[in-house]
Amino acid sequence: MLRAGRPQLTEEVGEVADAFLGIHGLNKRKGVCRSREDLLDELADVIITAAVAMSGVTGDVDEAGSHFERRLAAGTERAGL
Repeated sequence: MLRAGRPQLTEEVGEVADAFLGIHGLNKRKGVCRSREDLLDELADVIITAAVAMSGVTGDVDEAGSHFERRLAAGTERAGL
């Protein structure tokens, strides 16, 4: 999870998709095979991996955090939250 390159982020997103399919039983071979907790874990891994990548791009954890906070505020405002 802590490697921050594009292949790693793509892998994490794929794991979110697998967990989503698993909690809804959408894979006919596996049926319902994942939990809501599994999906939340995979979503958190995507966020963490992206945050590590942002820190690598900026070279500064505080700058990456500030940028993330601005984007989060904009997204929650658009969603009406």
